[in-house]
Amino acid sequence: MLRFFPLCLSVSLLCTTAIAFAAKNFEHTESHLSPNSPAKVEAILRDYGNYCDHGCRYSRPNLVKIRLLDYKKSDTSWYTWTYVSTTFKDVKYFTHVQLNRKKDGAFHWQSQQVKDPQLLRTLKAKTGLDHKPAFVGGSTSITAVKQGSGTKFTQHVVVEADGFLARFPGKIIAGIKKSFRWTFHNIDL
Repeated sequence: MLRFFPLCLSVSLLCTTAIAFAAKNFEHTESHLSPNSPAKVEAILRDYGNYCDHGCRYSRPNLVKIRLLDYKKSDTSWYTWTYVSTTFKDVKYFTHVQLNRKKDGAFHWQSQQVKDPQLLRTLKAKTGLDHKPAFVGGSTSITAVKQGSGTKFTQHVVVEADGFLARFPGKIIAGIKKSFRWTFHNIDL
């Protein structure tokens, strides 16, 4: 019995480690009143070529580039590729964006990190770009509604993390909140 103890302990530790590193969702929602119209807010969000870490019209810490892809692009659905560089890691990922405009100018924006293996192979083949995300998945849901002379902008983000990153929920939520501050700043310009 004693000689099986190390094996049982090893199996127990492996199972505990696997449970500790299982994927977890981290979510945050905030609203903001922008002085700009919903149409102007949408135009700012879609102005991908003018976003970067510094020296661009719209600032985003650590952002090297966002590229709008031609693949299946329409006025209400498109794919982007994002490249973020930090001291620790370069992150590159594809996102699918869907836009639903209302007659009164309000809109709902949904972006989702691409996870489908076949779609990822297609996007990589068509663009020559790589997909190495920091997180297992992620989505952003935005609702923009005219309010007075401006826009009530509500953003909800879900980040799915596993492994080492899942052990730092405070940092993940802080990062989401920091991202919101930059989004709110940019849509007010």
